[in-house]
Amino acid sequence: MSGNDEREVYKLAPADEPVICEVCGGKLKVVGNGLYECESCHHQQLDDFGKIKKFLREKGPASLYDIYEGTGIEMEEIEHFLRDERLEIPEGSKFFLKCQKCGRPIRLGKYCPECSRTAGKGIRSAYRGNGAQQTGSTEDGGIKVHGRMYTYNGKKKK
Repeated sequence: MSGNDEREVYKLAPADEPVICEVCGGKLKVVGNGLYECESCHHQQLDDFGKIKKFLREKGPASLYDIYEGTGIEMEEIEHFLRDERLEIPEGSKFFLKCQKCGRPIRLGKYCPECSRTAGKGIRSAYRGNGAQQTGSTEDGGIKVHGRMYTYNGKKKK
């Protein structure tokens, strides 16, 4: 693989996802959640999530700072995994995330259960068209309008 090809591969992969074997330079394939294996030499590598998972399996529940110290993964990245619901703060912890809507303490995700339900109702309501102003359909400018959603039909405006 030439230097340009490697750069292209890295552009396509998320920053924490290894794609090139650190031992032989071969291509990595996904084995499991955070674990990758080289197709050539069979060396196994972990991405950031895999490193956190391994740390927690070996050490048990740990604070954000302890995970950072033990793995070298930035605290912002660890919080990202909490927000994406890939990690959970254990019960009884003094550390919590805050709901991004109301500020209540939560153990994972972006929203507390109440704000999630409220947002879900709003999305379902918009999807069904409740409260949407029906404007009809027009194709003269290349845009079809149905309620509040717009789709481009491929025609260019003149």
